[in-house]
Amino acid sequence: MRSALKKRKLKEPIIAVLKDEVQTTLIDLPTTLARKKVAMIPIDIESFSQQERSKLETRYRELIEHRLDWRQLVTYVPNKKLPLYNWFKYKEGFSRDLVTRLFKEFAVQSLLRTIYAEAGSEWQGTWVNNIGQLAAQELQQVVVEFAEQKNLVDRHKTEQAAEEGNYLVLKSGTKLCFGSEPDVECRSKAGELVCVIEIKGRADKAGAQTRLGETKKSFTKAKLENPRCHTIFLPSVQTPSVLKQLKTERDIDQVFDLLAILRNKLKRSEFLEELFKFRLREKI
Repeated sequence: MRSALKKRKLKEPIIAVLKDEVQTTLIDLPTTLARKKVAMIPIDIESFSQQERSKLETRYRELIEHRLDWRQLVTYVPNKKLPLYNWFKYKEGFSRDLVTRLFKEFAVQSLLRTIYAEAGSEWQGTWVNNIGQLAAQELQQVVVEFAEQKNLVDRHKTEQAAEEGNYLVLKSGTKLCFGSEPDVECRSKAGELVCVIEIKGRADKAGAQTRLGETKKSFTKAKLENPRCHTIFLPSVQTPSVLKQLKTERDIDQVFDLLAILRNKLKRSEFLEELFKFRLREKI
């Protein structure tokens, strides 16, 4: 009994001391952290660039619409979740979704007419070329997303192949190369060329015949390597003369409307099924 009382008497002062130390420690903690001073970068409002910016803002003031929900789209952040686009980080870049949303929200042809009127005919060829490249990138994304949804992608081998070029490697060993001439090249595990795709997204009708000629040249080269190689042509514009010529072309096995694939879910499914199920022999 006495030993128990002694232990109790010894514990109570220790507990009291510990409480005092904890309270003292809490009291000594700073309630707020000192904020760092941010140095403001001076802006020369009299500079030429600022004056031109002011003119533009004044000119298009009635057309400016604040879209706070698009804030992240003007950064690289959304690209982190996308295949291919997340391989390289561009600190000052914008997201792929920004481009696709702009094209969906504003009609491409209307946008082109505005650009031509503002920039003049000198820039016309450059903008048309850029739209063709964007269309190719958009279709590339459609193919990659489909392959990932169907769990066909070998991520490890795809990452390894990134040092050699823009490749997508499937679990079956089939390798898709995204480049130019052709835009998409598909090879089997053994390296046999099984399918090539040419994407012609430029919107000008005047150059439709030229783009068909470029496609024929690319497909003829593919057929020389492997006569059984399947060729797919994806134009965004088909003039009457192009349609007539396509009926007699031997090296062009199949034609899909590029804009229909990008805009119509059913047409997109038809194209993807043709590519992956019948040409690449994937189980989807």
